[in-house]
Amino acid sequence: MHGGALDALAIRSALTDRLGPRLAGRFEPRVLAVTCSTNDDALALGHGGASEGTVVLAEHQTAGRGRRGDAWVSPPGTNLLFSLLLQPTVGLATWTRLPHLAGLAVCRALESQFPALTEPHLKWPNDLYLDDRKLAGILVESRSTGGRPPCAVVGIGLNVNGLPAEFPEDLRPIATTLREHTGHLIDRNTLVAAILAEWAALYPTGLCSDFAPVRDELRRRSWLIGREIVVLANGNELAGRAHDIGPEGELHLLTPGGAIETIRSADRVIWRTVR
Repeated sequence: MHGGALDALAIRSALTDRLGPRLAGRFEPRVLAVTCSTNDDALALGHGGASEGTVVLAEHQTAGRGRRGDAWVSPPGTNLLFSLLLQPTVGLATWTRLPHLAGLAVCRALESQFPALTEPHLKWPNDLYLDDRKLAGILVESRSTGGRPPCAVVGIGLNVNGLPAEFPEDLRPIATTLREHTGHLIDRNTLVAAILAEWAALYPTGLCSDFAPVRDELRRRSWLIGREIVVLANGNELAGRAHDIGPEGELHLLTPGGAIETIRSADRVIWRTVR
């Protein structure tokens, strides 16, 4: 196991050091040796009555997924694979902010833990990039069953202690790990605590307050703005230049004809040229 095992007590201790006992008590980490999907587990716990702040972490997933159901590849005991259960009390309209808030929480945690690290960027709508290669993915899902209020889960897969040679050959040119950039093994318990602490600073206020400061940071961290891209959504294809991040985190696309298209969700975003 690379860099030690995940441990719920160690995560709680690190959270308490960062947030104090009251705020740290918002989170309940649960560590699994193996599971199909931490997102599925967190959703099931939510519908079973688990409280907001339950965090399901796994050393290994047998059916981890990203957007569009793409498989998430991760050797056992190496990376961070976790899902955070949420029960927002605000209207569903602002739930679209969740993946953006999660991306910022990861970026801020990386910068606090590794000051010498290259600045991480966010590839709209749900990926985190480091030196033009994918370091993390975020998958937000929601569900409502049995008359219960809807709940959401924020799933995060972060490449931590792997080596480039451990990726499938087709992923090696486009994916990276923290270990590759830092040159050493990383304590995953401390790192996930740092991410959750940054999340606590962004949520729930980020759903119910002025989004402008978050939007400004999303713009600054955007990996797409200025790039020629193709957006695939609902069977349609739209080409243009990533122009801006909108008031709620949506993507503004400048088309070849000069129009600005607002993209609120996408199945895939493909970039054509480097700025």
